[in-house]
Amino acid sequence: MVETLPWNLPLPRLLAELGATRDLGWLLGFVEPPLGFYLFLVCAVAAYLLLVEIVKRQLYRRLDTRSDPAMASARGRRRRALRKAA
Repeated sequence: MVETLPWNLPLPRLLAELGATRDLGWLLGFVEPPLGFYLFLVCAVAAYLLLVEIVKRQLYRRLDTRSDPAMASARGRRRRALRKAA
């Protein structure tokens, strides 16, 4: 029994489309991107990931309730009350 590839999954479909594009690319006028494009792509992705990491850290720091003095004092009172009860 020959198994067929599940063409509804993204990876086999992508590979099939890339194969067809590569074979038919010369008909459609596709050319290989220059090396500078790949350099730009790597730098743009790295800058994006760095920016997302910086914004994420600032957001989590802002949303962190432990840094809120009112929440910290309430948490401290609760801990002391639990220690006294034990």
